[in-house]
Amino acid sequence: KHPVIVYYHGGAFLAGDKKYRVSICEYYAKEGYFVFCPNYRMPPEVDYKGLMRDCVDSLNFVQALAEKYNIDPERVYVIGFSAGGHLAAMYSTQHDCTEVRQMFPESKGANASILCYPVITADSSFTHAGSMLNLLGHVPDAEEVERFSNEKHVTAKTPQTFLWHTFTDETVAVKNTLVYAQALEEQGVPFELHIYPKGNH
Repeated sequence: KHPVIVYYHGGAFLAGDKKYRVSICEYYAKEGYFVFCPNYRMPPEVDYKGLMRDCVDSLNFVQALAEKYNIDPERVYVIGFSAGGHLAAMYSTQHDCTEVRQMFPESKGANASILCYPVITADSSFTHAGSMLNLLGHVPDAEEVERFSNEKHVTAKTPQTFLWHTFTDETVAVKNTLVYAQALEEQGVPFELHIYPKGNH
């Protein structure tokens, strides 16, 4: 059976489209993965609940195709780049929380996440301010900083994670990846972390 990658593109919650990710998706497909790259809705069309709805739908969609495409439902992995990494991390850490369960009781978790130079936090000292502004429509208040800082929601149930970033990324600070890795370590969640000394966003 094929493992599955659900790929969330980046774009600072302002732009981005799956059509620009064809080459990466083809690479994974050639390696034996079933790849699903959804276009998720953007603010201001949707808020936090709408984004979670799109994540729930994308995971449920691939699960529903398991028999037809010989998919392994126990090997479903979410991958996100930049702002897409925030979305993947948000779903990985919050899909099973009480609030999301109340909204979407049918939500299914991923078996692992792959976060590539991700926007992790809403902490103003090292977040990507543009992504948070686009996501919320305003500078986040204290409650929103707590909600949208994914490192604060890691639990022992968070799926194992592969993370990578570059030290010289001038768009999204490498600290985003480091604090998430630290949170995983504190909760005993297995992870693999790669920080490259040079490279653009």
